Amino acid sequence: HSDYGFFLKRSPGRNEEAELHLARAVEVYRALGEREHESLATALQHYATVLAGLERYEEAVAAGEESAQLSRGLYGEAHASFGLALANAATVAGSRGDEAETARLNRAALDAFTAGGLPDDHELVLQVLSNLGATTDDPAEAVRVHRRVLAVRGSRGEVDADHPSVLQNLGAALRKAGEREAAIDMLQRARAAYLASDRPATHQTSFPLLTLARLHLDAGQPAVAQPYADTAARELTERLGAAHGITQFAAGLQAWADLELDASEEAAVRLQAAIDALEDVTWMASRRDALVVAVGRRTGS
Repeated sequence: HSDYGFFLKRSPGRNEEAELHLARAVEVYRALGEREHESLATALQHYATVLAGLERYEEAVAAGEESAQLSRGLYGEAHASFGLALANAATVAGSRGDEAETARLNRAALDAFTAGGLPDDHELVLQVLSNLGATTDDPAEAVRVHRRVLAVRGSRGEVDADHPSVLQNLGAALRKAGEREAAIDMLQRARAAYLASDRPATHQTSFPLLTLARLHLDAGQPAVAQPYADTAARELTERLGAAHGITQFAAGLQAWADLELDASEEAAVRLQAAIDALEDVTWMASRRDALVVAVGRRTGS
């Protein structure tokens, strides 16, 4: 049940089926008692992720917390397996939009990795660093963390096309830190890296465009932002569909730029429609807030 549930978890659109198998695995391992605690901890990690994907957040958090407690009891706090349980719990917290808790858990996971002897260039360490950089509310910490990841990957001989998401993450962090010119350079570098990559283009290929559009809109440069927003909206509609939260955010940026340029009622309606579409998308809350602020600027509210 656990292995098949994990397979289904990694299969798009099969979370409900995965939940049934993982719930059964958790039940079986729990019934077997202490001798199966290691298997139970692993199953609970996968179960928490699936529950979060089904937006059953309270149950997901409870499963993640139980997994972490079991891992602490099995291995102690100075162990990579405990760090992995914490990192998984951070992912669950992030899926419900709790960035402060996500950052806290990622820091704790890094402490466990360090205490457990994982090297700085271990893939788990780099992934959790990236997640921390994306969720911390300290812009300086985010820049520092993402620069650390980029430096490690560069020291391993990787080129930009090997890690475009690292460049995107650093560019976004530099924007938040107010390092405007450095952010623009890094985001343009990230976009070029995505296009140069041997891997097929995905929705992430458009992320630098979204960040560039937002950066220029925040600076009162809608004419510069508009082509970035237009291209991102077109690409994301093709790759994710018009109803997806990320596409709706792109449409909101597009409408924001249009509204700043011609103040049309039609653009205002499109911007409000994007805000409304994101109202219940918890993981897009901060992006929705940016669009709400744009409306407030226009109306003076």
